Amino acid sequence: MRLWALKAPRRFRALTGHRERAWSVAFSPDGRMLASAAGNWACPEGSGELKLWDVRTGAEVRSLPGHEALVFCVAFSPDGQALASASWDETVRLWDATTGKLRRVLRGHKAPVRSLAFSPDGRLLASGGFDGTVRLWDARGGQARGVLGSPGNRVNCVAFSPDGLTLASAEIRGDHAPGRGAEREVEEARPGRVRLWAVPEGVERGTLVGHRGAVLTVAFTPDGQGLVSGGGDWDKFGEVIVWDIASQARGLSLSDRKTVEAVVLSPDGRWLFTASGLPGEVGDVRAWELVRRGTPLQHDGGARRPLKGADRPGPLLPRAAPPRRPTPRGPVAGVR
Repeated sequence: MRLWALKAPRRFRALTGHRERAWSVAFSPDGRMLASAAGNWACPEGSGELKLWDVRTGAEVRSLPGHEALVFCVAFSPDGQALASASWDETVRLWDATTGKLRRVLRGHKAPVRSLAFSPDGRLLASGGFDGTVRLWDARGGQARGVLGSPGNRVNCVAFSPDGLTLASAEIRGDHAPGRGAEREVEEARPGRVRLWAVPEGVERGTLVGHRGAVLTVAFTPDGQGLVSGGGDWDKFGEVIVWDIASQARGLSLSDRKTVEAVVLSPDGRWLFTASGLPGEVGDVRAWELVRRGTPLQHDGGARRPLKGADRPGPLLPRAAPPRRPTPRGPVAGVR
């Protein structure tokens, strides 16, 4: 794992200690701690790792044992007191972030749990699994608060809006395929979609359709007016779409040469960071300046240079309000 100094930009520190692929990282709210989740997709049983790191020194603080298989995702609560982890073993676990003590094990999913998100007020925890459901939990007591979605899909990512009233889930149609290589995860997937849910009612607000490949990641813009979704078709192309929440219309589209597995926005909404790559290869982290242009920049050992790809000037979101259900506009610029 690598930490980057964004002002330079240059690599700040490398964190070593995981034996398997790291699937997820999360900073504590105060920025002092980093949690990481790891495991082996091809042989998930017994491969799970969950660690806490000191950001300043890069030292491993502790390892949190308990999961019986690959750990997919980790998330800190907004107050930094709790840590949640999701695993192939079909459980969600809540930990004391200070002591590392296990608080609760949340059971209910019937397949691996891929994603987690705390609500902004810290009262709810959402988990998305390969059983096609999004489950809502009381973040403190661990009680089940609701089940969204339906079997026959895979939920790859969940995210709350900044006001906590909307939950987005990234889905692929089709069940999970245990024991196969990670490269098959996207290769055999059908085009994905993003579903929007009203919280806490659990009513579906709409479906965002337009990706040509799998949808693996979603994130709301800091003002809550937009949503960014990313994915692709593994080594064929990667794609990022920005949606307007009110109209559910498709706005800016960005392209990558590889599947986009994670998207993160800076607190001011100016920068979009994407992570993409292929199994067994060094991945790319790109920074897209959304205010002026869609030009990608690469963090590469202190270098900061434009990459070939989509360079599409224009607004981040559409000015006019198109029909409520968006219509695909054809191939994304720059994607072959």
